[in-house]
Amino acid sequence: NDTVKGNIALGQIDTMSDTQIQHAAKVSNAHDFIQELSDQFDTEIGEDGAKLSGGQR
Repeated sequence: NDTVKGNIALGQIDTMSDTQIQHAAKVSNAHDFIQELSDQFDTEIGEDGAKLSGGQR
């Protein structure tokens, strides 16, 4: 299971800073939604986003 952060980083989690990840979330208009998740950027989203609702994907 991957996290929101890992999904945004697309396999580059070791090279992307939290600032870069947050910037990507902001420019994609996902930041506010992510802030509402239980663990924010560390929320596990499951295989193919299975832990997210259809509208959240």
